Amino acid sequence: MIQSLVRTLRCSAFLVLATFSTAAFAQATYYQGTDNENNAHTHVADNDMETTFGNTSLVHPIEFTIAAAALPHSSAVLTLRSYDVDEEQGEVDDVYINGHFLGHLTGANNVWSSTAFNVNPAWLVAGANLVEVQVDTSGDATQWVVGIDWGQILVDGGGAVNGDTHGVQITGHSINAGTVTINTSTTVHSITGGNYRLQVTLIDPAGNATTVLSQDFAAAAGVDVVRSANPTYPLASVSGTYTIQAQLFWLDPAHGNFPVQQDIAFATFTHTAGAGPSKPSPSLSKRRSARIPTTRTAMATASRTAPKSAPT
Repeated sequence: MIQSLVRTLRCSAFLVLATFSTAAFAQATYYQGTDNENNAHTHVADNDMETTFGNTSLVHPIEFTIAAAALPHSSAVLTLRSYDVDEEQGEVDDVYINGHFLGHLTGANNVWSSTAFNVNPAWLVAGANLVEVQVDTSGDATQWVVGIDWGQILVDGGGAVNGDTHGVQITGHSINAGTVTINTSTTVHSITGGNYRLQVTLIDPAGNATTVLSQDFAAAAGVDVVRSANPTYPLASVSGTYTIQAQLFWLDPAHGNFPVQQDIAFATFTHTAGAGPSKPSPSLSKRRSARIPTTRTAMATASRTAPKSAPT
């Protein structure tokens, strides 16, 4: 493949274009890590990223733009990293792109979360794509707050300039004391070399993440690395189709090890409540062979400090 990578040199605003030239796919990753928009949409930052606040704040809602140079041919995914999403306690935070509703953030109290949404390719534009988060839309009595760290758009599965997830494979499963363990193997091809992060998520039929496993590893340029992960879930869980999702990030040393998403791979299996998986045979799914499922994942990150509070 012919690869071209365009990077901004500014450390304060992260925007990476990782575009592949192919006949069938745009294959690009674009990201934004600092605020660049306000409520009036005049392209001036109102400092509502990397901070936490609720829907009564003067800077609510959260909005920023991600510039995309290439439009998707087949698929697009928006990934957001957020803080303090008390999903299980009733918090609801709505996510939009260019005015189109995508779904809700997910997470847990006082932890960082990554949330991935399918995006209709027709909703993206060449240029600035407006991402908006409406905080605390449940209408309950609790004043929920949330913070957004960054957003990334993966076009046609992602650019995979620094690394490439060849696929995630279900290699088997086991059942012990009411818990199901799914054995997975993900093959990563290191292109530039360096430090990588692989996040493997088990997603239930409702789209909720039941297990998130994250591992950092180093690899030399040009080598294939096989990483194992064994997510678990209760045997009594609801019947239906479950998804294993593998997200690959390259930790960019030029921008403080910012995790630039390379691609997404996934595999599925069928579970029957009380009985377990229907003996999922080894299966491999590459990121460009099928539509990426909408997923919502939560992951605690100890190395990142909590964002400060915004003015109310």
